[in-house]
Amino acid sequence: MNMVAPRIPGPRWAVMAFFLAALLLAVLFLAVRAPVQAAPRLPQTAPQLIIALDSSSSMEDELDSELKYKLVRRAFGKALPLYEGKLQAGLLVFGSKQKNSCTDITHLMGPTTSFSKSLPLALQSQKPRGKSPIGATLVKAANMTNALANRSDILLIADGSDNCRVNVCSVAKALADRSPETRIHLIGLGRSGTINRLDCITKATNGLFFAIRNQREMVTALKKVMQAVMVKNPPARTNLIARTMAMLMGPPPPPTKRPPHKIARYQKPLAAKAPIITGALKIPAAKPTAKKQKATALKKAALKKQPPLKKLRVTSRAVTTAAQLQKTKRSDKKKVPQAAPVKWQSFSNKIPPPLIAQPSLKQAIKENRRARPIRLAQNLPQKQLSSPQNSTPRNTTLVQLAALITEEGKEIKNGLVWRIYNANKSLDGRYKLVKSLEAPRFSGTLPLGTYLVNLSWGRSHLTEKLELLSSKPLIHKFVLNAGGLRLGARHMNGSTLPPQKVIYRIYSDERDQFGRRRLVLDHARPGKTIRLNAGIYHVSSLYGSANGLIESDITIEAGKLTQATINHTASKVTFKLVNTPGGEALAGAIWRIETPDGDLIKETAGALPTLILAAGDYAINAKYSGRAFARKVTIEPGAPVHVEIVIQ
Repeated sequence: MNMVAPRIPGPRWAVMAFFLAALLLAVLFLAVRAPVQAAPRLPQTAPQLIIALDSSSSMEDELDSELKYKLVRRAFGKALPLYEGKLQAGLLVFGSKQKNSCTDITHLMGPTTSFSKSLPLALQSQKPRGKSPIGATLVKAANMTNALANRSDILLIADGSDNCRVNVCSVAKALADRSPETRIHLIGLGRSGTINRLDCITKATNGLFFAIRNQREMVTALKKVMQAVMVKNPPARTNLIARTMAMLMGPPPPPTKRPPHKIARYQKPLAAKAPIITGALKIPAAKPTAKKQKATALKKAALKKQPPLKKLRVTSRAVTTAAQLQKTKRSDKKKVPQAAPVKWQSFSNKIPPPLIAQPSLKQAIKENRRARPIRLAQNLPQKQLSSPQNSTPRNTTLVQLAALITEEGKEIKNGLVWRIYNANKSLDGRYKLVKSLEAPRFSGTLPLGTYLVNLSWGRSHLTEKLELLSSKPLIHKFVLNAGGLRLGARHMNGSTLPPQKVIYRIYSDERDQFGRRRLVLDHARPGKTIRLNAGIYHVSSLYGSANGLIESDITIEAGKLTQATINHTASKVTFKLVNTPGGEALAGAIWRIETPDGDLIKETAGALPTLILAAGDYAINAKYSGRAFARKVTIEPGAPVHVEIVIQ
């Protein structure tokens, strides 16, 4: 008989699990290996830098004894060759073609890696001329950036703010929201106060900010900007496990929205309807100890033994000084013993006033005599307490201010005007004047706070911030760093010009965003000393009423008197219209003096008009009885000139 061994039922789930695990490992191997072998390498694009250069009229001013636009070009020649081929650079220039245009933006060069020679060549034909449309330039520079670049940077080089009524801070925020990878760097030339207004551009885009004062700082700033541009973004590392799980299980479900956060507020509980019985909550008072009972009994016995006090009569002679009180104490010392000190009990944090025993008053009460009420004085006499010299009001400070011409110079004794303003602006946007004084020194008390002190000495002035934080007296000296200027004018032949024929105007050396200088003093008097702050000033001297103008720059040194004599080359010219050569002048002629190009210089009327004209060529036109006569004249510096036109 054939015997068949019984089958042992094996676990089928183990076999299925083995095949599933092998299948999963194969899928993982293919998913990991396939992207690595199949993914092509994308070409890496060099980082970009778009340079937006200011070429407005203010770039013709000097910085570190050199014109600003020339300083920038020399810095380009030193810094750009170091980064040739390492990044891409493009160039935009604004304000180089038209004088009063807010759309004057020129695209000179697109992003390229060979820029060290082409960029300076493109700038040779550009000269400062117009306005500063900074906001529109930033938008155009952002549109030039290439989306395939690793990072796009914009470098703005300017010496002032936007003068086309555009809020550059809002423009920078909008560009940062549109393309977060774009950074805007700023290199500012000129006054720090004007350049700091553009710092909001770099803050909004996480860029670099430099305020340079010379060429060495300009080269350093360019190098730091280009080094920051060359820093690449770190490459994104792919998570292989997450990609495999997403391929097997599908994309993750969208996140569920959370309900809005609510703040739990405290609510008062409702009052109970049934009254609460508080009788059971009373705690019986503890019984006093034997010592406390004995002390209480002694106090009551002492109070019973004291005689009752009578009412005192107050008179006007009740006030005595400390010296009189001392005499009273000495006279009563033998008769009456000193009273025991009185104990004070208080539950507040106030310090109680001191109580002073009055032995003479107590003795008078015992003897039933009329007592004089005594009012005690302080340690000092009453006159000394009330004197204003020793008592200063609270929250005030004694301030003493003086002025010096230079740090090591003498103190100024006359012509000073002190004006003290509150440092906080009022509702109308102005500073409130607290005190004004014309004196060599300022001495007075001021409440604690912050003030602006303005000191003027002629046309020289200085403003400083004054902080009074405690009642300690403050002594401060202002250093004006001022000098003097004395003007004069003479003809080239050496003769002094009459003062009433010359008009002097003094301007500051700095220009505003429109290229205009600030007028410091108009119609300055010759021969008079003018007090000015140390620095460079632009002086114009007009001889006559036409074109006899001479301009020059004068440096004022602190603590010194500068005498400037301006030499004029203009000459007096007399015009005459006659019928015959050497004849009598005809009245009623109208004269028009023009340049050879046709620009009007002066128009006058009369038989013998006299004008002061600078040396040069002129076209003289005369109208008489509806007829016109013309003549060309060359005026040379020297003696007076007579111009005669003969009617033909």
